[in-house]
Parts: sequence; structure tokens; C-alpha cells
Amino acid sequence: MKDEQLEEALDRYRPRRPDSSLRSRVLFATPVSVPLRVVDWVLLGAVASLALAAFWPQQPVDRTLDHVAAVYRERLEHTTLALGGDLDARQLAVIVVNASAAEDEQ
Repeated sequence: MKDEQLEEALDRYRPRRPDSSLRSRVLFATPVSVPLRVVDWVLLGAVASLALAAFWPQQPVDRTLDHVAAVYRERLEHTTLALGGDLDARQLAVIVVNASAAEDEQ
């Protein structure tokens, strides 16, 4: 099959240009007004509530976790200094403080 025959066979699948009268019908058509239905109003309400929730000023977060973290850091620092204060002491202090915290939970 030669190139010309292939082009001829594929021509039927090539998209056609729109009719020239279609352009004027599209450009000068009167807009159609579609009334909103219940589903549309529900979706608009959902969008508004999500936008309100996203931008509403947030209340301060509970500071209990900050207090727990501060106590953990203080215990870790104290244990690190008691074990010598170097990097190895810090790594060992993490193990000791975590193990003692696990024992406190039980």
C-alpha cells in the first residue's frame, strides 16, 4: 500500500470542518437561562460552608501537648547532663526517658 492509498483510506477518519453557518448560529444565539434546581442550591450551600470553614478564624489549639513536650524536653536535657552531656549521652538519654515514659504509662 502506497502513501497515497493510505492517505485516501484514512481520509474518512479525518475530522471535518464545521459548517460555515454554524459560526453565525453560535455567535449570535440568544443565551438560554436555566433555573437552578434543588441539587444546585445544595451544592452551592456545601461550597459556601466549606469556604466558611476553611477561612473561619480558628480557636487556639489545646496547649496540653505543648506542656507534655516541654516536660519531655526538660527530662531529656536533665538526663543528658546526668549522663555526661555529649552526643552519646543524648542518644542514651532518649532511650532512658522513653523507657521510663513507657513504664509510667503502665
